[in-house]
Amino acid sequence: EAGIHLRSKRMSSFAESINFFVWQEGYETGKDSIDEQHRSIVELVNVLHHSCANGSTPESVSKILSDLTGLAEFHFFTEERELLASSSPMYRRHRHEHEQIYLHLHTACLGDLLTTDKRTAMCALVRKAFARHMCSTDREDFA
Repeated sequence: EAGIHLRSKRMSSFAESINFFVWQEGYETGKDSIDEQHRSIVELVNVLHHSCANGSTPESVSKILSDLTGLAEFHFFTEERELLASSSPMYRRHRHEHEQIYLHLHTACLGDLLTTDKRTAMCALVRKAFARHMCSTDREDFA
């Protein structure tokens, strides 16, 4: 029984690392291009977390952060272009929020990623920033 519990605990830990950032219907905006990019961001945040949780080198974690930053930049450009094209009064608020998320990502890229605690905190901050943005601002402005 102890062996089963230990195995179950390991599987639970493994599942949590894979599903650190779980896609939810609440993130959907109804715009296919934006929702597809959101799903890609969620997947890449999960890759980042998995890498951090499994002791990857700081260089490897930095590469994933760089990829996430690039994806975020492209995604933010897509959203902002769409808001400008529709003359949305929410453009400025949306852009400001993008700048805040980008700042979090940039700070994470420059941060000390040597300790597990710092990596865990960085992953949680990134997940929270994207989740909040997708389920509030993006849904309000695009759904």
